[in-house]
This record gives sequence, C-alpha cells and structure tokens, in this order.
Amino acid sequence: MRKEHLDPAEPSLGPLVNAMIEAAAVRRAQEVARILDVVSKSGTLPEVFAADPRRPDAHERETGRQISQLQRYILDEKAEIQAANRTFDVAEQELKRQLQLTEELSRTGSFRWNLKTGEDHWSDNFYRLLGYQPNDRPATTDAFLARMHPEDREPLFRQMLQATQMKEPFEVEFRLAREDGTVVSCRSRGRPEGADYYIGVLMDVSELRETEKTLRRTELALSRVSQRTEMGELAASIAHDLNQPLTSIAANAGAARRWLGRPVPDIAMARESLTCLIHDAKRAVSVLRGMQDLGTTNATSSMAFRLDEVVAEVVAASAAAADTHSALVLSDLHAGDTLVCGIPVQVQQVIYNLILNGLEAMDEVKDRQRVVKIRSAVLDNETVEVVVEDAGNGIANDTLPHIFDSFFTTKTTGMGLGLSICRSMLERHKGTLSVESEMGLGSRFRMTLPIAASGSVADQVRGGGD
Repeated sequence: MRKEHLDPAEPSLGPLVNAMIEAAAVRRAQEVARILDVVSKSGTLPEVFAADPRRPDAHERETGRQISQLQRYILDEKAEIQAANRTFDVAEQELKRQLQLTEELSRTGSFRWNLKTGEDHWSDNFYRLLGYQPNDRPATTDAFLARMHPEDREPLFRQMLQATQMKEPFEVEFRLAREDGTVVSCRSRGRPEGADYYIGVLMDVSELRETEKTLRRTELALSRVSQRTEMGELAASIAHDLNQPLTSIAANAGAARRWLGRPVPDIAMARESLTCLIHDAKRAVSVLRGMQDLGTTNATSSMAFRLDEVVAEVVAASAAAADTHSALVLSDLHAGDTLVCGIPVQVQQVIYNLILNGLEAMDEVKDRQRVVKIRSAVLDNETVEVVVEDAGNGIANDTLPHIFDSFFTTKTTGMGLGLSICRSMLERHKGTLSVESEMGLGSRFRMTLPIAASGSVADQVRGGGD
C-alpha cells in the first residue's frame, strides 16, 4: 500500500511537539514567577541566575534536547517517505508500461464499469480497440455501444443487462464497427467487483475467426476433393466392371457380322454370336443395376421419423458452412410430431444440399443480409412440406426448366448431379421437389413427403419408441 506523504506540521507528531512546547512554556512561566517572588522578598536573584539571568535550568535543557531530537526524527522520516514515494512512483509507471505492452501484444483492453453512474475507466488499448484515441472522450457506456455493429447492439445490450441485474459474470462475442469502416470481431469477459462495479477485458479475436474460417474452407475443399476422389474411384470401378461385357458385346457383334457377311452366310454361327452378345448385354445391365441399388431405398432400412428433428439436425450441422459464407441459417419448423417414412440420412442429404446451394447462391450478395430460411408445415392429412429459401440473385428464366437435369449446372465447379440426385431420392420416398425463383429476389425449393400411414412401417420410430 502506498505510504502517505507526511507534513510535520499536520500529522500525529505535530500535536505531541506542540504539547511539549506548551508544557515547557508553562514551566518557564512558573519558574519566572517563582524568581520574581524571591526578588520581591529578598531583593536578590537566586544563585542559579546570579551569573546569567537568562540561563535555562536542567529541565528546560532536557526539554530542548528532546524537541531537537524529535525535529530531526521528523525530518528523517519525511525524507524516507519522500524517497519511498519516488520509488513507488517509478514502480507504478513501470507496471503501467508493462500492462500497456501486454495489452498491445495480446490485443486486449481492460475496463472498470460503474453501474450506478454509467461511467467507465478504460485502459489506453481499450480506447484503441474501439477506434478511439486514448482519453479523447469520457469513458461511458454510450461511447462503448456507439461502436457496436448495428446487428449486434441490441442482443449485446440485453445480455449485459441480464448479467448485471443478476450480478453474474458474463462472456459475450460481438462485432465492432469503427469509423473507418473496419469491422472487428471481439470477445468480452467481465465479473462483479463489489456492489457497484464490473471489471473485465475486451479481446480482439478477428484473427482467430479468420483462421477458423480458413480452416473451415480448407475442410470443405478437402471434403469436396474426397468426394471427387470417391466419385473417381466409383467411376473407375464401373468402367472396370463394364469393360469386359462391353468388349465381349463388341467382339460378338463383329463376329456375327462376319458370319453373315460370308458368301454363304453361316446362320448358325451368327446366331451363336448374337446369343453371346445378348448374354453380355444382360451382364452389363446387371452391373448397372447393382450400382443403382447402392442408392435405392431398401424397405428393410425404411423407418418412421419426425421430419422436424431431421431438419433441426441439418440446420445445426450447417452452421459451420453458413459461417464460411458469412451467412445465417434460420429455421421455422411447424411439422411437430408428424411422422414420415423413409431413410432419414437420405432426407438429411437432400436438405443439406439445398442449404449449401442457397449459401453458395448468396456469395455475391453485398446489399442485404445473407440468410437461408427453412420452414416446415403440415399441408393436409397426407403431406408435409419443407421450404428452403435463400436471399440470392435468383435463377434465370431460361435456366429454371433445366435445373433438375443431370449434368446441368450453373456453377463453374459444379458437376450438375446434386439437384438431380435430390429429386430422385425424394421420388423414391414418394415425394416431390420443385423450385420457384425470381431474378434479384432469391429462390425457393419446395420438397414434400407423404405422412407415414399407420402400420406402414415397423413400430420402431427414430429417436425413441414414443
């Protein structure tokens, strides 16, 4: 604790000195009165003053000596306190310098918030994080909120108000919008200090968020590479399995042609070649059917499930992709406990593909918020509908009729299979997939699924037996 400066004229030693001086003066007066009394009676001075009437007695000399010692002590003490204060001031300045350096290196700033007055104390780097110059204005809550991104201001204020009312610690993340247009991602942590104060820190996490986005983009790119690799392996497998029967078909067709092209056609040999050709063709069809069966709904794997639960899971899983595209995915689900029948993972795959298409469609949007909205509702007693709507630039009228065609795509990196596969999957679930779009206003994909009929599937329901 800092040692207070001492003034010998004011602190606790002053009254003691004054008392001693007053006591000495009283004794001096008493001694003078005694001498005057002796002189008046005898007409001579006491012996002790015969040589020098101003000569003090031993008691007065002792008192003077003690006063001199006390004064020297006071001066020494004052010098020691002044030296200690100088040392403290140097240490305090060094601590402030180190704190400022630490905050600059860690991109943090500290604050102290007075709940009663609304006045704050901000460190220099807190000012800089907000885009202010240190101490160029009063540190107030209004000055802090003025730097909040408009979209974050109201939710941030609600969170902090709730925390202060409950006297609880808080941790919030938000964006700062500086005067130069820079947007900074920040995180703030605070806790109560006494009855009227909150103390905390503000951290610049922009670099961390950018790193996370880069990581997600990398993961997405790796995922796509993996998908393309798997597709390449699948294509190689199909080519390998089809190569032999197709080669045999070509060979047998050529042989039949040669048998028939002889001067005397050999009908029997030509017939044998054609029989082999038919066999090889059937074998090729069998290979293709086996590949198709990989994606065909199997009755034994179908089950009743709540469509809203499946949609909610996809919305949660798409949060990372939405962040990568600087967008939001919002849901408004009203299908409730209504059950549909099918393979949940395939329905999830369809919904996720529609969400991802919507996010990618908004990459060029700059003048409005990027939002993909998902709604579900029961249309009647037989059908449930899910609508996926984006705020992109829409689909051109000449493109719209071909949007579900295989190998048709409007993307530079697309393969034109996603929407075609999505519609095929829904059709295997006895559902539908359609699209509505208007240039400049975004697109709406509507998918429908039939409500599961009672007894149409096993009693086992996805998510439990309720």
